[in-house]
Amino acid sequence: MYLESFKKLAYLLTIFIFVSGLASYLAVIGISVSDYFLLLILFIFGVAQLLSGKLYIDGKLVYIILYFLLNCFYFTFYSVSSETIEIFLDSVTAVIIFLIIYLTLNKDILALLKKYLPILLVISSVASLLTYMIPNLLVPIESNYYLPGRSAGLFLNPNIAGISLVCLLAFVFTFCTRKTALLCLAIAVLPIFLTFSRSSWLFLLIILIVYRHNIGIRNIAIYGFSILLAIPVILFLIIQVQGENLLLLERYIDTASSRLDISSLGQESTLSESDQDRYNVLLKSINAFENNIFFGNGYGYTSSDSWTSGTHNMHFRFLVEMGLFGYLYYFVAYMFFLLKCFVERDRDASLSKFYLCFFILLTINGFFSHNLFEIYTMVFMISLASCIDGAYRK
Repeated sequence: MYLESFKKLAYLLTIFIFVSGLASYLAVIGISVSDYFLLLILFIFGVAQLLSGKLYIDGKLVYIILYFLLNCFYFTFYSVSSETIEIFLDSVTAVIIFLIIYLTLNKDILALLKKYLPILLVISSVASLLTYMIPNLLVPIESNYYLPGRSAGLFLNPNIAGISLVCLLAFVFTFCTRKTALLCLAIAVLPIFLTFSRSSWLFLLIILIVYRHNIGIRNIAIYGFSILLAIPVILFLIIQVQGENLLLLERYIDTASSRLDISSLGQESTLSESDQDRYNVLLKSINAFENNIFFGNGYGYTSSDSWTSGTHNMHFRFLVEMGLFGYLYYFVAYMFFLLKCFVERDRDASLSKFYLCFFILLTINGFFSHNLFEIYTMVFMISLASCIDGAYRK
């Protein structure tokens, strides 16, 4: 009895720190949330499962062990960057988070998540909106983490903020009531838009199409129209707050106009600095992959000094660093979700859609981000989606 209560308390603390974006924000202000905390939680949960005699072993556990061994092998024998220790520790953290969820996720924990993940979604959405409207509120303007004109909140990075909020929305659409889903959508849709992360916009659009019958096409149209009405209000409030800081206000306007100018993507000469960087990295990734197709160029290769911003692409990160051999692990991960989507289609339509969302995340959104296996919220949500079927067996 007491052990179960303690497990739930530890679980709540874990998701509050690592899913809301709080862990990233605390690191910026000088408070490091050590991985030893996760190890302690894993130890407690592991002992509890062993004592209860309810330790399930299936293909997912085998996969995560093999993935861990893959990282150990490349880290030990094929490291090519001074950043590899950090990359390896991120991989270890991801494995620990997966194991925590694998060991503990059951119907009671799922019920707990249905109650508290919507609350975390609201907290993170409000924080993102406030940091957009009131610069210097959470992140100092002079900080390298501050990006004027883009909503980021506790996640610090607007692309991470957008995609994390959409993943949380997918969970709410699947497992919570329609009333809760509509409320969370109403709160989250504007902060997601204000990230000006086009990959997050695309992901949100796909999610809304997938869940159109759950939410209602009419409601989707209402929230889309609400964004258009809210933008002038937001701009007016920003002008009031930053009226004397014309330089910052100008950067807000420049950011919005450059991110909304989709037509500039059609020609190399009109690409923004960010888009030009991604285009150059894409060409560089293709060339690097061709240098060593089967086993890659080495662990941490895309984090070396010659790669200032990574690959911006999960597919090419695996292909460039580990070749086709390492990419096989990523391929298995997203094909697992596609297979589960088809398996659950007739049994549980909502759960089938949930699996489809994570297939889309790892495939389509994988082309726009290279750290889906490092971001705490992403790791948690991917692990949750992959282990959700086990919750009904325990």
